[in-house]
Amino acid sequence: MSKKKISILISNYNKGKYINECLRSCFSQNYSNLEVIVSDNFSNDISLNIVRKNDKVSFYKKKKNHHIQR
Repeated sequence: MSKKKISILISNYNKGKYINECLRSCFSQNYSNLEVIVSDNFSNDISLNIVRKNDKVSFYKKKKNHHIQR
């Protein structure tokens, strides 16, 4: 019987100071069948570089919405 996959979703905005510790905590869990997903909301600090270096993490960056003025 295989273990169910557990997803850990991390929302990020300029949390470069904390993101390494957060990722280490996720991957130090005893449960082996997990995925870590980071969703970024226009960060402009080092957090993007840190997340992109980790090949075990799925990374999504939000796109800016372009509002049309009427």
